[in-house]
Amino acid sequence: MDGSNCFLSIKTFVFCIFVSFQTTANDLNIMKYEYGKRGWDGTKYEKASIYPLSDKYFRHSTSDIENINTKKILNVTLELFLNKKQKSILSTIRLTNHGDKSIFIPEISFSALNMNFLITTDNIMLVYLGGKFDYRGNFEQTDWIEVLPGEVISLTQVLNDNYEFLPGKRFYSISSLEYTVVDEKWFTDKHIFNSLISINTSRINDCHIKKGTPYVLKKRWMCTSDIKNKGMSLVDLLEKFGFHNAIDDNAFKIRTNQVFIEIDGNEVSSLYEKK
Repeated sequence: MDGSNCFLSIKTFVFCIFVSFQTTANDLNIMKYEYGKRGWDGTKYEKASIYPLSDKYFRHSTSDIENINTKKILNVTLELFLNKKQKSILSTIRLTNHGDKSIFIPEISFSALNMNFLITTDNIMLVYLGGKFDYRGNFEQTDWIEVLPGEVISLTQVLNDNYEFLPGKRFYSISSLEYTVVDEKWFTDKHIFNSLISINTSRINDCHIKKGTPYVLKKRWMCTSDIKNKGMSLVDLLEKFGFHNAIDDNAFKIRTNQVFIEIDGNEVSSLYEKK
């Protein structure tokens, strides 16, 4: 082995160790703080600060191994690419269907107007500051994006339009949140399940009003007690025989790979500058 090849091998080895260390360190870090929100003093935004993490924060519900195995079962790849361009951090999520059947992903989640990322640095999580998807559907098949066999769909957005990065140079761990992906059978099972439930709904929701009940009370307090003891509902019966689980068997949670990137918050434009 000549000197140049030896040096290249050493650089590759060191890089692999560094990435492995970053991954392990990130997995061991317990999120304690969040960053991004700024107060308004009437004339300008106040300086951002690090504050304790709220009780309601997003986390992955599946392990890395489960995520990899699920994507293998579905025969899909879900990849995250990051690119620095001028004063912006561009992210692209790309979903490829390598299988021979269509898969579906909710339009509400695969949108720039949605919290798509988990971004952390040390034990600090960046708060999502972007917009919300104006969803008015009911999760029928028309509310999902169909990804045909061999098809690729992608979503590109500017991260610093939705997140505020800390000042100075820091290494960030960035991955997508979990996307729900279903197959065509899921819609068939869902339709059957909902149809059966709707047949029984009118009987379950009957409410005989008590005499002399003041109408400021909630409806459940106004019903006579005998209505509450109708035995096992159809929902319970179907779930007892595993029908609801059959629907879940055709729904999967997947997320992108984890990307580590150094970002200088001083060199990235702030979304507060645009307001």
